[in-house]
Amino acid sequence: PLYSSAASDVYKRQVQIDGLKEHANIRVYALDGKSMPLHVDQQSNCVKLSLSAYPKGIYVIRCNKHSFKVTKR
Repeated sequence: PLYSSAASDVYKRQVQIDGLKEHANIRVYALDGKSMPLHVDQQSNCVKLSLSAYPKGIYVIRCNKHSFKVTKR
């Protein structure tokens, strides 16, 4: 199973996703459907996504078949 710590880390402008297999397909989208550039730090089965370059808003993180909604404030 995948786990996201997005809610606790959103003020730090970082999202961590645990439980990934190697070569996970990760994409970030703004609510208007625009694909956002990724800043990823992957360590074994854990990925950290930096949201620092994104403007405030709501984003959808797609990881393989799972989706997470994140609000950057």
